Formats: sequence, structure tokens, C-alpha cells
Amino acid sequence: MAIDVDIFEEPVFRRSSWICAVSRPGSEFVAAANLELEDIETYIPVCKYPKSGIMRRTALFPGYFFVKLCEKIPKLRKVTEITGFICLNNEPILVQQKVIDALRNREIDGIIPLNQAPPPKLGFVAGLPIRLTQGAHSGLSGTFERLLGHNRASIRLPAFGGSVRVSVPLEAFVSQAEHRSISSRAGR
Repeated sequence: MAIDVDIFEEPVFRRSSWICAVSRPGSEFVAAANLELEDIETYIPVCKYPKSGIMRRTALFPGYFFVKLCEKIPKLRKVTEITGFICLNNEPILVQQKVIDALRNREIDGIIPLNQAPPPKLGFVAGLPIRLTQGAHSGLSGTFERLLGHNRASIRLPAFGGSVRVSVPLEAFVSQAEHRSISSRAGR
């Protein structure tokens, strides 16, 4: 029985495939550096996020990093910071080169920018009177309750002798004072 093998096809370890290694908490950079010393290519997508008013550099996927497949893969087991790999049926899942390229193409100066949130509405405190300027409830007055994440707010609108809580985009309302100011300037 003959086995059909293309001797010119690249072996699996030479293909541009990667695996995703799992590191001990906070050790992905140390693990990757140890592998780089062994001439094993690694990739850690990096982002920045604010913490205590300071921009901190961190792994985009904390605790994970990519390792390019090569003939030195058996050395991975000797790196103490690696606790495992992302697997399916006990086999590491291969990550295609195009996925790594797509991540690298998003980098600006080595950092993958995260979606920047609009600046929060400064001076908005619970109970502040607001006026909706956009959407189905445009023109209604209510009260600001709180921010919901980076781009929405919870407000209360009068309804049926009580009030109803509504979630709206930050750009959909202004304070009553700001509304009066805008209205008086428009009326001049």
C-alpha cells in the first residue's frame, strides 16, 4: 500500500502557525522572554489602560501569549511560567498567521489601541435636572441618575404620576442649565 506524501510540502512545524500558551498569572512577558532566549518566536499583543490616573501597559489577553510553531517546541515544557496551551481534544489549537498579522496591523507604536470612550459628562451628579436633545424622548426633562459604562447614562423621566428609568447615550442629553443657555443664545 503506497502512501501519498508530497515531499516538497512544508512540515507542520515549518508552516506559519502559532499556538496560544497559557502562563502563570502576570508571567506572560517573562515566559515569552525565556522562549525568545531559546530562539522561539513569540508574540504578546499589548494595550494600555488607565489605572489610578496613569496609563499602564499590559497584555491584551492577560495570561496568554502566542508561540510560533518550530522544531524547538518541545522546549516549551521546560519553561516554568507556562502552565498549558489552549487545546481541543488535548491538541493545541493552531492559530493562523493571518490572525497574528491582523493583530499586528492594529498596533500603533507597538500598542493595540482600545476603543476610546468619550469623555464622561463632567459635573453630572445624581439628581441633576437634564433635558433630552436626541431620540424618541427628545425635548423631555428628567433627572440624571448615573453613568452606565463609558457611553450611556441612566436617567429618570416623569411618567404616569411617577417616573421611569431610561438608558440613553451620553450625547443624547444636556443639563437643564446648559439647555437654557443654548436656548437663550439661539433666541437672540
